[in-house]
This record gives sequence, structure tokens and C-alpha cells, in this order.
Amino acid sequence: MFESDFADWSDIQLTYSIALVHAMNGRISRATNAICTLEAKLPPQLPDSIAQRWLLWKADILMLAGLKVEAQETAKRAVSGYRLKWKSYGFAGAFARWAAITCLGTELEDAARDVLRQLEQELEEFDALDQLEILCANAYFGSSRTDRALERIAAKAKQLPFSTLLLLERLGMTACAQSRDRPRLP
Repeated sequence: MFESDFADWSDIQLTYSIALVHAMNGRISRATNAICTLEAKLPPQLPDSIAQRWLLWKADILMLAGLKVEAQETAKRAVSGYRLKWKSYGFAGAFARWAAITCLGTELEDAARDVLRQLEQELEEFDALDQLEILCANAYFGSSRTDRALERIAAKAKQLPFSTLLLLERLGMTACAQSRDRPRLP
């Protein structure tokens, strides 16, 4: 997999897939070894969009491996390290999820709420998973705890496989995964 000195985007995608499976199956050392192997090959100056995507994925892997502190530290770099700006359209949901988790109760909370509200205003521009993550991130903040918001979460959750909802729950978004009929909030 890593015969060259440089890891490209396909290496990042492959590492994410491998490490994610290891983390989900409790093989933490294999998951972290995959991360370390990749990071030894990453150039120091990745484009922001690629660096942020990798940090969001790495945070997911670490969270699934049970390394919550490390996951949150990594996610903070992906979120606040880029001044609460998401750099990749296809990662809006992961960005929203980690923004909610890492910014709640911090000096960035108000700014993060504004970013999440903006993402929700543009909700239909994203795929079904990103839409659900954005809605759940707003619910996580307490911004959207109305019956209407819960109905929207439930409607979006019905569009996704139950295994995806369980994955989101393990990643900290319990509002996304509790029920296809009516999610509970954290």
C-alpha cells in the first residue's frame, strides 16, 4: 500500500477504510498503526481541504477505537484549526458533527452555532448522511429541540440504513440513531 514516500488521496481513503474496520472490531493497535503508517507518508503541507478531511476521518477512527480524548483533540484541529470553516463539500456532515461535539461549552460555541445554522439553511445541497449529521449537530447544541426538528431528524434517519445510524451513535450523535421514529437527544 505504501511503497512510495508520498501518500496520496487514495492512500488516505484506503487507510481510513482499513483503520475504521479495525477500530470498529476492537483492534485498536491495528487502527492506530494504520494511522501512524499513513501519517509518516503525508507531506507536511497538504492542501487544507485534504488535511481537514483526513483529520475528520482520523477523529472518527479514534472515537470508534474508544480513544475519545485523542479523537476530540484531532477533531478540534479539524474544526477550530480552520477557523470553523469547512473546506470540503462532501464532509459537511462530519464537520458539523465534530463542530457540535468540540465547541459546545467553549468560547467557540456561538460561532459554531452560526455555522451549523448556515449549514442547515443549505441542507438540501448535501447528501442524506450529511443532512442527518447537520440536523443532529444542531440538536446536539440544543438549537433544534423542537418537535419539527425532531420530525426532520426522524425523516432523514428513515432514509439511511440502521447500521449507519448505529455508527453515528458510536461517533457521538445519539440524536441520529436512537429511533427511526423519534430520536432521543443527548
